[in-house]
Formats: sequence, C-alpha cells, structure tokens
Amino acid sequence: KLELDRSFAPLVEKLARAGIPVVAHIGSRPQQAKMKGGYTSAGRSAESALRILHDAAALEAAGASMLLIEACPAEVAELVVERATVPVIGCGAGTACHGQVVVLNDLLGLTHWQPAFARPLAAVGVEIERAARVWRDRVRDGDLGEHPYTIAPDELARLQQMAGHTS
Repeated sequence: KLELDRSFAPLVEKLARAGIPVVAHIGSRPQQAKMKGGYTSAGRSAESALRILHDAAALEAAGASMLLIEACPAEVAELVVERATVPVIGCGAGTACHGQVVVLNDLLGLTHWQPAFARPLAAVGVEIERAARVWRDRVRDGDLGEHPYTIAPDELARLQQMAGHTS
C-alpha cells in the first residue's frame, strides 16, 4: 500500500511490471498528516474531488491492483467505484466501496483520537493500561511467577564444569 497521487504513476507502473501488487492509497493520506498539519478529509470541494478521480484513473492505468480511498465524501468514492475496474476499498469513504478497512486500534479505543468514521466498539485501552501497570509492579517486586524452564542437576554440573565455573 502506497499513499500517492497520479504524479507517482510511473513508479506504480514499474512496480506492477516487476510483479509487485500495488494498492494505491488516495484521498486522505494519514502517513503524511504530520507534514501537512494534521489529519484531514479529502475531496470536499469539486477541485479536490476531481483530483481524486484523476488520481484513481491514472494509478489504475499505471497498474495498481486495488485502490484504497480514505476520508472522502461517499459521493466521491461512489464516482471512483463507478469508473474503476479494480476493487476499491473504503476507509471512511461510504458504503459504495467494494470493501471497508479500519485501523483496529481505533475500533478498540486504543487511541486518544478516533476518526469520526471509526467509533470505538470497545475500550480495551483501559484494560491494557491496567495490565501494564500490574506487570510493571510484578517486575519491580520480582514476582514473575514460576520459571518454567529447568536444567537437570547433572546437566547443570556438566555445564559448570565445561564453562570453568565451580560452585
């Protein structure tokens, strides 16, 4: 999966020719969020939506085996799906896509911020934090439970002799 736009079509073409399947991630590109001032949606103006349509067409023509469209209006994703001949997976892009993907950490409530399209289904983050604190305390107290791996006394004696250690 590569987050890119149509300017990277030559790269996608080279990868596809080499037999490397490329999932072209279009729309919002979260791995670039920090560089661009934060996570934002895409395709909310006619110009931005048209860029997504052009990106999808160019990257598919270059050999992308699948498109992943993230955080864009459902109507824009629907236009991409209507025109594409490869599967289109949505991530906060509406129900017209052939499939859906979401970051598991968002669904499990492991992050402090969740995108609107990925409301947490559980709050396991609280339990993970609790378990981590208990483990930290056990390590601090030397309470690591039974050690399951043993060496027979005669093997230990042989090891100590071979290692030049006497007890």
